[in-house]
Amino acid sequence: MTEQEEGFGCRPTAIALGLIVAFVVIAATAGVSLALGDGCDGICETAGFTLYAAALPVSALFAFFAGELPVAWPLDTTFWVITAFVIGRYAERRRMTVPAVAIRAIAVALAYGFLIALFLESVEA
Repeated sequence: MTEQEEGFGCRPTAIALGLIVAFVVIAATAGVSLALGDGCDGICETAGFTLYAAALPVSALFAFFAGELPVAWPLDTTFWVITAFVIGRYAERRRMTVPAVAIRAIAVALAYGFLIALFLESVEA
């Protein structure tokens, strides 16, 4: 990757956003399907809530405080767009690849999701 003399380009942010959008769509769909599926208890329920909370972190905070499974997609979208910008900047400044930094961000999101999932298992959806 070459540095631009004029400043920061949008390509790293676009790559990060593409990777994150793919993660969010897959994780949110799988997470909600698992968590709300019939006969899903124990590890299945934890995995579902983990994916839900990792993909939709703001919605998960609302679920934590409200006790239901909302989908606050405008806030979640804003969060991930800002995160993609930060990932792109971080990758460029540290001379790392954008996918490597995006994978790290996704790993942090999954850890956050697991932590929130421990509290969401008592939610009656």
